[in-house]
Amino acid sequence: MTEYVVYAVDEDYWMPLYVSIYSLLTNNRDRSLEIYVLFAERNETFFDRLGSLEAVHDDVTVEGIRVDETRFRSAPTPHWFTAANLYRFSLGSLLPLSDETVLYLDCDTIVHRSLEDLFTLDLGDSAVAAVPEYKLKSLELGMPVDDLFYNAGVMRIDLTAWEQYDVGERAISQYSSGIEVDFPVQEVLNPILNGDDLWTPLHPKYNAMTNWAEVLDAETNERPVIVHFTGREKPWQYTTERPYKDLWWDYLDETPYSDYRPPDRTISNRLIKTRNRLASSLVETLEHRLEPYSRVYDTAETAYRLLSG
Repeated sequence: MTEYVVYAVDEDYWMPLYVSIYSLLTNNRDRSLEIYVLFAERNETFFDRLGSLEAVHDDVTVEGIRVDETRFRSAPTPHWFTAANLYRFSLGSLLPLSDETVLYLDCDTIVHRSLEDLFTLDLGDSAVAAVPEYKLKSLELGMPVDDLFYNAGVMRIDLTAWEQYDVGERAISQYSSGIEVDFPVQEVLNPILNGDDLWTPLHPKYNAMTNWAEVLDAETNERPVIVHFTGREKPWQYTTERPYKDLWWDYLDETPYSDYRPPDRTISNRLIKTRNRLASSLVETLEHRLEPYSRVYDTAETAYRLLSG
């Protein structure tokens, strides 16, 4: 059975996209995969390197689909937000599919384990399965307090239900109306899908954002299936410190992009990073040795704050 996976990419994410696809193929060799990449400007380097994936997976096709951005021009795009984030709204009309179920992934994800359970998930009457955010945001966004707030970076989507309930067009219309939002895609999709009871919650291991990754590691026996590097600090940036950054680099090193070097790996940033690591190591040692002595422990914490800036 063929599984369909969709990404949307802008000009800055072609390399992370390749790494994500590589990780997906490496850990799902037993599945026939058709991958669709939505873009406005084609990156020839990316497509020239797709042949290298044949050594990883012998039953995969990767098809690029050019998106006409003019339909999104009326949508507000903050400086950190690009029109590519909105492409997922139009999956029903952009993909050469109709009644299939697809997996949408953001480019800043790593698929670290088999997606067998996710591919075989029964959505029932829902249009989308996704992972709720770690922090409950519903009340502060004016939604009913008992509504979960889902992250849209990993979504299992039933295209039939998506089109039946006109989810994409309603989302584009609402977003283009100029509403003020901090989390553009989530804040549009959540009220629509919650209002029609079209969400199915997934286990956090399928979208292990930073908070969920820490909880999974510290409090459960589960390990992330999909790691999602949400936020502005990305693993391919030298100064970034976050869970599973090393894992991202491990996958990168196995791709044709292995010669990538972060542009922020400057001498000053290297010195700052070394200082912070030394300070972190120092405070861990002090915590272990001085914890029984509360006053000394408090002094050590103050010293650490001074050392780490």
